[in-house]
Amino acid sequence: MEVEYEWSPSGNILYMSTKRYWATNNGLSRGNIKMGLASENAGNTNWVELNNDNGIQDGQWHAFVKHLTVDANSRSATIYFNWQYDVDGRPDPNMTGHVDVTFP
Repeated sequence: MEVEYEWSPSGNILYMSTKRYWATNNGLSRGNIKMGLASENAGNTNWVELNNDNGIQDGQWHAFVKHLTVDANSRSATIYFNWQYDVDGRPDPNMTGHVDVTFP
């Protein structure tokens, strides 16, 4: 997932926009993309599902523009991500990650 983020001038809001995503070519075309933003003692979006179970997994970049904002503490925040691969006949694998960002 490629994202851009920006802080409000005072650091009390974090804005995040997705740009595009890529998933290894495994022949599947159903996947759930979830993201969230959190800033300690300020705000947390919790998990937000950003697509409709249609995450294509073909080894190509796909345009994907979504926006999230969260109240922030003017110090730091976390952008977190989850991809759930929908597969038939077995448990759905999940890939989860995060990145911590700091206010300038």
